[in-house]
Amino acid sequence: MKIDAFAHILTPDFYQTMLKIDATIPQKYPFIKIETLVDLNQRIANWPDKNTKQVILFANINPEDFVDGKKASQIAQKANQELSTIGSFLS
Repeated sequence: MKIDAFAHILTPDFYQTMLKIDATIPQKYPFIKIETLVDLNQRIANWPDKNTKQVILFANINPEDFVDGKKASQIAQKANQELSTIGSFLS
């Protein structure tokens, strides 16, 4: 079995929350335009072979770079909950 520890996504609610804070995020971070970061169905369709497990984590858009610590913590907690839901779906 192989482990891919560099498997990033942007969960839908987290991504929309961040876009509400700063609508220019896609221009600031062009990597966001990679479809498999934001489209889970596309991600699954392009999943590596059955012998590869992916450690799914957020793409590098940090709430603390855009809002104060308290708000960043709230966003992160909601995002982590969303990620855990997706993680249980994928496992």
